[in-house]
Amino acid sequence: MKAGPKGTVTAPPLGDEGAQVICVASDERQARIIQNTARRMVELDPALYARVQIFKDHLLEPHTDSTLFALPADPGALQGWDPGLAIVDELHVVTDDTFEAMAARAGKREHSLLLAISTPPKVGDDGAMRRLVDHGRAGADPSFFFREFAAPAGCAVDDEAAWERCADPSVDIPDGAEVVLGFDGSFSGDCTALVAVTVADRPHVHLVQLWEAPEGSRDWRVPVVEVEDAIRAACRRWRVLEVAADPYRWPRSLELLDGEGIPVGEYPQSPARMGPATARF
Repeated sequence: MKAGPKGTVTAPPLGDEGAQVICVASDERQARIIQNTARRMVELDPALYARVQIFKDHLLEPHTDSTLFALPADPGALQGWDPGLAIVDELHVVTDDTFEAMAARAGKREHSLLLAISTPPKVGDDGAMRRLVDHGRAGADPSFFFREFAAPAGCAVDDEAAWERCADPSVDIPDGAEVVLGFDGSFSGDCTALVAVTVADRPHVHLVQLWEAPEGSRDWRVPVVEVEDAIRAACRRWRVLEVAADPYRWPRSLELLDGEGIPVGEYPQSPARMGPATARF
């Protein structure tokens, strides 16, 4: 890895002839998640789509004969490659031999980057992930870039004060701004939430309204009409590109709002959808 000014990471230069981008995880199926994300990025960007050819098992930029592909987490299968960028996903479950093989391959070029992504290692784990975390926390190596997103040590999962430190109360979404509304409705025992997310390089998530049962209430029900009116009010305040909503228990309301011209997009909360969405967030 190589760190640039103000902690930024310098990537391999554009235009390298025969550049290779290798994606590795605990198994090839996991590694293909990164490959599929890259494929979708190409599909959504007209400039990239005009340059990059999409195949089932790899991406190809023919002008420089550069490729991106996923490989199994087998040290033997990693020999002989010459990547300008090597990505290791979920490092905490990748073996030391696999990581060392990747590190050796990524060090061949003068400008190369080895990027490891992972959730925290288990307590007592002394593998590659733990060693890299300890090395990064020490902060003594200027060539090693380390970024950690974590709650304070010993933080309970229901510690609201710790979570609130992620908020920036000085930020407000101006009227007329482009936003996407996220809506998740319940019936009685769970919360119903409506959020607005700005369309920007650094999106801001704003809680529009939250409906939850009062303390000790057993017969409380979500005020459906009030929720519908809140969605309408948000659409009048901002330029709403889409209302992304889970239709479970709320098909009638979503059909009504869609009939009024509100851009409703159904987003069922299945594991296949929520896994990638949570990872992107």
